[in-house]
Amino acid sequence: MEEKPFGLLEMGSHSLKLYLVGMDDAGGYTITTQKFPWSIAHDFFLNGRVEEAALAEAAELIRGVEKVAPQVPLSSMIAVATGVFRELPNIDLIISRIKSECGVRVRVISGEDEAKLMAKSFQNEDADGSVFLFDLGGATMEWVWFQAGVDRGCGSLPLGAIRNEYKFMRLKENAAAYLQESSAYCDGKLEPLPFSKGVEVVGSGGTAKALSACFGKDIVTLEELRLFMERVLREGAPEILKPSRRAVFLPGLVIIWRVLVRCQAKAVKYGNTSVRNGMAGRLVRLLGTHRREDLHATLLLHSSKIF
Repeated sequence: MEEKPFGLLEMGSHSLKLYLVGMDDAGGYTITTQKFPWSIAHDFFLNGRVEEAALAEAAELIRGVEKVAPQVPLSSMIAVATGVFRELPNIDLIISRIKSECGVRVRVISGEDEAKLMAKSFQNEDADGSVFLFDLGGATMEWVWFQAGVDRGCGSLPLGAIRNEYKFMRLKENAAAYLQESSAYCDGKLEPLPFSKGVEVVGSGGTAKALSACFGKDIVTLEELRLFMERVLREGAPEILKPSRRAVFLPGLVIIWRVLVRCQAKAVKYGNTSVRNGMAGRLVRLLGTHRREDLHATLLLHSSKIF
């Protein structure tokens, strides 16, 4: 393996993420993450389109990656776009603009591909049980259902912390109406999930991570979540969270609450699984058989199986 790290870019709804994957001769690797919040999803869900200011901001942030990773040329990085980018009507123009202004070729990946990448890094400690794994982002929620260690389905749902913030923000002065309408919306999107019996729920993504940080533990019960959510609705998100997370914390909590209800689960466990880890693991395996300069996003995603 080469000593120079490899750069991966994930253009998500909430932020641009830079993953620097460092490898060693033993086949192991480390991932260093840098996040750059941006306004693309906020712009889209508020206005129904992405304004020039948000596009200029995105291009500037992507170009700025070279400042934090000068050892890795920006043009050599593999870039994938997720979440809200799948919904942008002018996505081809945006991709062309990023290529011309930043020298980066972006591949928009499907929700199913995103779910499979997430599942690649999941360590299932209960191989005999039933586990519902989800990653809650700004625009979508990717999910995988494992039963007895075997994936029984995966996909993506239009549930996201930023999406739901703008969909129901008009109701925030009426707590009862907010919970009723936002819960009904979530329940409708979650209803088609394939299982009917109780499962263990493992969640990742910004809201799940923030929830775990607020409680100081990885497992939060359904009742703890419900009471905490009602407090956030009355008093606002905790000050310990970053402003960008506080702004969309409540709708994310409602989504997780309804996931637990739909799964008939007693608690949610924060899991350190993500698209990041799935991409990095796949990248390291590919570097054993491909030259660095030959790697691209299609190779990274080319797999008909989750494992």
